[in-house]
Formats: sequence, structure tokens, C-alpha cells
Amino acid sequence: MHGRHLRALIAGAAALVAVAPSARAQPKRVSRVGVVVAVHVNMSDEDAQALGDQIGEGLRDALVIDVVAGAQAARRLPPKGVGELCVARPECVKDTAQRLDADQLLFLTVVRLGKRVQVEPTWTDASGAQSASRDTIVLDAGASARETFAGAAGRLLPDIAVRSKTAPVEEPTPPATSEKPATLATSTTSDLVVTTPPPEPRRRIHLGTWIAGGVALGALAGGVAFGLAARSAKNELEDEGCGDTKRCDDSRVDSLEKKMLWADVFYATSAVAAGAAVLIQLKWGGRGEPAPVSVAPTSDGGAAVLLRGEF
Repeated sequence: MHGRHLRALIAGAAALVAVAPSARAQPKRVSRVGVVVAVHVNMSDEDAQALGDQIGEGLRDALVIDVVAGAQAARRLPPKGVGELCVARPECVKDTAQRLDADQLLFLTVVRLGKRVQVEPTWTDASGAQSASRDTIVLDAGASARETFAGAAGRLLPDIAVRSKTAPVEEPTPPATSEKPATLATSTTSDLVVTTPPPEPRRRIHLGTWIAGGVALGALAGGVAFGLAARSAKNELEDEGCGDTKRCDDSRVDSLEKKMLWADVFYATSAVAAGAAVLIQLKWGGRGEPAPVSVAPTSDGGAAVLLRGEF
């Protein structure tokens, strides 16, 4: 009886010894980040996807990370994208994270301004419960998006370890036809180095300043146009002696007054927008922080006002 019990105990101990190494050998999943270009202005869909690919490559170069971005991310997302307000809706964030099989997301607002490209990143976790705006990144003409975002990776994703210079960079695996996420080899502990604090951001023109300044210039142009039209209409009435020797045509007088009114409205709008541009630049332009109120284009050609805050 005792011999059978002893043999059973020995067999159980051997089984535990055989299972333990395999349990310890289970690799830890590398963090997977989805890069989503939620809004792009003055840029085609193809250019936005190409920029997303370069950004993903830069993050992968600098961090111990798996990234889904650019064209690969676009194939997994809805045909019309996620929408400009997705980052503010937890249910949309969750759906996007599930589609990309990501545990963190970077939502990007990309605006092309002449030869420069301005990127406004917002980080969220997969649940949408936590989010944070990151510093604005400006790509000057000829600048490499891959190198720029590799240098800014530590600020965009501060909780992910930086890849050492001697560690090999994992090449992205092409997605399968079933669109299941590709699996990367597990990085060893030699890949991990201490993250150094990011340098202080340099002063730059804030996106809100560009938007408010554009509104001011557009309104000024409208005011000048209506002002010139009103002056031309007034001169025609005076040349015809209207008001002095004969009665003026009521419809022409009403048209003149409307033009003068619209000119005043546009001039006032221009002044308010210019003041807002100055205020935004003075308060938020030097620190890289987003203005609490911003304007984003919508998919139907309109605009949406976004209000940010912390609780």
C-alpha cells in the first residue's frame, strides 16, 4: 500500500517538474499600439496612410513595441474611417482597439499647411477610460516622419520601454487574409533601457492659432469684398443724383445697406478671430498643450467644436 502511494507521489512530482519549465517559458505579450489618422486636412487618403506607415515605423524603431498603422490599420477600420470625434467616445475607442487588436491607441489629427505638416496626437488606452493629449509635432518640408517620430516616441508612449541601439528591429509581418493580427517574436530583457526625460518642447505655432488666424484672414477678405461692393453701389447712386434730385430706388438702397451690414459683420468676426489667435498662442503655443476649445472638420464638410478637460 505504502509503495503504491510513494510511486504516485513520485509520478506527480515528475509531472510538475515537466510542466513548470513550459509554464515559465510562456512569452509576455509585447505591447501593441494602433496608430489611427482620425482627421486629415489638405491631404489625400493615400498620403495620410503613407504618413501613418512612416509614423508606425518610427515608433517601432525606437520602442519595444508592435505597431499597426497606415494601410494595414485602414484595412481593419470602417471604410469611412473612425470619425473625428471617436477619441471622445469610449465605445468607438473600444471598437477601434478590438479591430486593431491593440492595447493602446494614438489618434492623430493631421493638417497640411503649405509645405509643413502638423500632427496633433491623442493617446488612449484600449477601453477609452484614459486619454491624454501629446505635444504637437511639426514636420517641415523634407523632414523624415519616421525619424521625427522615432525621436518623439518616448514622449508619445512614455510607459513603453525604449529599444536599445544594439537590439534588432522587428520587421512588420504582412497581415493574413483573415486579417488576424501578426505575432512578433518576444523581445528579451536585453532590449530594455531606462527612458530618459524628454527635452523641453520648443515654442511653436499652435494648431488653434492656425485655425483662428485662418478664420480671421477669411473674414477680413469677406469684409473687404463687401466693403468695396458697398462703396461701388453708393458711388453709382450718387452719380445718378439719387437722394439729391430724385427719389432713390428702394431695392437698390436696401441692397446697399445689406452690403454695408455684411462688411461690418465680417470685420467684427475678423477682429474676434485675430484676438483668439493671439490668446491661444500666448497661453498654449509655448508649452505644447492643446487649447481647451478646438475646431475640427467633419466628414460632411462642416465643423465641430471640441471641448477638452480633466476630471
